[in-house]
Amino acid sequence: TSLQDFQEAQREQMELAISLMAKQMKEATKGIQDRLKQQNASTLSQLETVAEQNVQEVTQVAQNVQSHNRSTSRNNWATWTLLLTLVGIFCFTLVTIFTIPKSPHACILCMGKQDSVTRRLFR
Repeated sequence: TSLQDFQEAQREQMELAISLMAKQMKEATKGIQDRLKQQNASTLSQLETVAEQNVQEVTQVAQNVQSHNRSTSRNNWATWTLLLTLVGIFCFTLVTIFTIPKSPHACILCMGKQDSVTRRLFR
């Protein structure tokens, strides 16, 4: 009977050790699960913050592009106006250079008093 009692005591010790290890595993698993929940919540809040920052940055960039496009269209209009004005002035000057010397009494500086040198130059 002492052998049976000894085996019974060992079985009880093993059952106790197994139940203690199962309890420890359960607590460790619960702790890991809680830690993962905390990390997930933290990660999600960080991702939410990053997403909000990205939305704000994209909005700012879109506004910058719109203002740049508005100023560029104004600059293009001014550039074309200046270019057309310069071409008009050039054409007017060219026409003036070729038409005034061919007209009689074309001496602007002499005011009607042309000398022989001026007549020869503008004919």
